[in-house]
Amino acid sequence: MTLPGCVDEIGWRPMDTAPRDGTRILTFNITPTEDEDHGVTRNVPAISIAYWCLGGWMEYPARPRWIQGQRHLYWMPLPPFPERRVIREGELAYEPASPYPEGFAL
Repeated sequence: MTLPGCVDEIGWRPMDTAPRDGTRILTFNITPTEDEDHGVTRNVPAISIAYWCLGGWMEYPARPRWIQGQRHLYWMPLPPFPERRVIREGELAYEPASPYPEGFAL
C-alpha cells in the first residue's frame, strides 16, 4: 500500500513536500564525489540527515555543511529515537532514549 504523497511503500516523499522550517529529515540525494583514482567526478547516491537553512538544504553531520552540486531528490521524517533497557527492581522496563547527553538541560 502506498501512502498519498509517498514515492514508495517505505515512505520516501518528493522534496517539494519537505518541511522548510529547520526540521531535520532524512534525504535521498545524489552527491558529486571526486574519484581521485580516475580523475573524474561521479554522482553517488547517498542518504543524509539534512535541514533547510538560508534558502538551501544543509547536511547535518558532525559539522553542518553545504555540498556544491548535491541534489536532494526525496525525503522522509527521521525515525523516533531507540528505546533503552532499564532494570527496575528486578524487572525490565523500557524508556525512550534521550537524544541528549546525560545531565544536559535545555
